[in-house]
Amino acid sequence: MNSITRSVGDGFYSDMLVRFSHCDPAGIVFYPQYFIMFNGLVEDWFNQCLGLNYARYITEHRLGFPTVSLTCDFVAPSKIGEIITLSRPMTAQ
Repeated sequence: MNSITRSVGDGFYSDMLVRFSHCDPAGIVFYPQYFIMFNGLVEDWFNQCLGLNYARYITEHRLGFPTVSLTCDFVAPSKIGEIITLSRPMTAQ
């Protein structure tokens, strides 16, 4: 995912560079790209926090981890070249 990740308190965070491939012609992140970024965040969480190789786990064990519920608050548009922070809360809902 080419990001800087960290686990702090009750969450897993990733600072990510917004790339050209994430954006529409106006240089603003095309909203479905956020969900692709979130999937990368989950893979990083497995690899770095849980110590499980996500790719190997799903291919060797033939198990998937479907997203049942996902919420995204679009506070402001993200633009090419910006660093955005994605987070995965660690609290039970």
